[in-house]
Amino acid sequence: MNNMKMNGRSIITEYSGMSNRPEFYSGRGATTSDLNPQKLEKIYDGVKKEWGDEAAACFVQFVYDQASLSATSFLNKFYVFVDCDKCKWEPQHVDSKVMDGIDVGVNAHRETIAAVSVLAFLGSMENEDATPQIRDQFLRRHQDEHVIDPSRDSDDLGNFVMGYGR
Repeated sequence: MNNMKMNGRSIITEYSGMSNRPEFYSGRGATTSDLNPQKLEKIYDGVKKEWGDEAAACFVQFVYDQASLSATSFLNKFYVFVDCDKCKWEPQHVDSKVMDGIDVGVNAHRETIAAVSVLAFLGSMENEDATPQIRDQFLRRHQDEHVIDPSRDSDDLGNFVMGYGR
């Protein structure tokens, strides 16, 4: 019997209907055309089916903890959540293990990395941020499935329960 759990890219491919390549979305900001509550729900379903109920609850907390839900940022961090953290909620890792942006590969030349960095920065200057529209409906639906961080005060937890995000 094969008990291998699905990796992050495979969950995105099989469940979400999104491209599994973060660079596909680079420079667009958090838009509901790239990521929305329905896609989050499909990803949640994939995490729950492939990793279980506890992992699904951790995914809800993962979504809540994201400062921005641009598709590029979300995918990069989701891959860390699944592939490195094994779907465990690791708040100290949410922003520290991954950088947002375009994946230029491990063998990219410095000039390529510099050019891509400049283009991503320039492209992000006027981007919309639809993070609340992406996050809130999903969080309301799953308000009873979050991981409680004891360091949060009641107002912050209350905001989560009400679905208002950060």
